[in-house]
Amino acid sequence: MSRIEDLIAQHCPNGVEYETLGELGKFMRGGGPQKKHLLNLGKPCIHYGQIYTRYGLYTGETFSFVAPEVFDSSRKASPGDVIIADTSENDEDLAKSVAWVGNEEVAVSNHTLIYSSPLNPKYVSYFLSSHSFQKQKRRHITGVKVRSISENGVSKIKIPV
Repeated sequence: MSRIEDLIAQHCPNGVEYETLGELGKFMRGGGPQKKHLLNLGKPCIHYGQIYTRYGLYTGETFSFVAPEVFDSSRKASPGDVIIADTSENDEDLAKSVAWVGNEEVAVSNHTLIYSSPLNPKYVSYFLSSHSFQKQKRRHITGVKVRSISENGVSKIKIPV
């Protein structure tokens, strides 16, 4: 039994329903800041490569920033959104996520999906790191050297609610 199944058994003895991420929320592609735009001060920014290397399941602060003009022309995640890396060199890192729990919008780079839903963003990010998610995502992965997962693929994955 997976950890998610253990938690469901413990906290929801009557079981749960499973719905797709697409039924429960909406996806938007990230876009704008590139690595060359990252600064030590400025407006908050999350670059997709940092999702694998610097962030845990959620954050309210960023490691990188961008100039106001880059921020203004970028796609942004709002507090409560989940930022998902849609490209990776390996299947394990593909679709790693970080819930944005900051108090303001954050610029989000290319190679990401921004997921907005009424679900608790920390729960969604936790689910996206679970064995259940990893198992479901396999059928939606494309590419050989660079692995990708589309908005359409992620939207079909079922989450316990």
